[in-house]
Amino acid sequence: MKKIVKKTVKKAKEYLSNYGFNDKKIEEMIELSISDMNKILDRLEQLLQNDKLDKKDTKKQLHALKGLVSQLHNLKLAKKIEQIENNIKREDLKKLLSE
Repeated sequence: MKKIVKKTVKKAKEYLSNYGFNDKKIEEMIELSISDMNKILDRLEQLLQNDKLDKKDTKKQLHALKGLVSQLHNLKLAKKIEQIENNIKREDLKKLLSE
């Protein structure tokens, strides 16, 4: 599992456990999000492999990722993604994906 996903899952578990959800229910709630996050991260990695970065598709993927991590209460990461989304640079995207 990618580091971004692990950190977000950890935040989600902490957040949701405060509302009385048990571990099984929490796992059910975030299972689809994990799959979606991995698909988005894979797509972003593919986009980085191109000589010319497709900024439209990159922005679309970053926006979707920002929404997912926000829903899972990783608000610090969501803010970081928003900053990259508003000013897409290859270096920033590489750094994000390596975290």
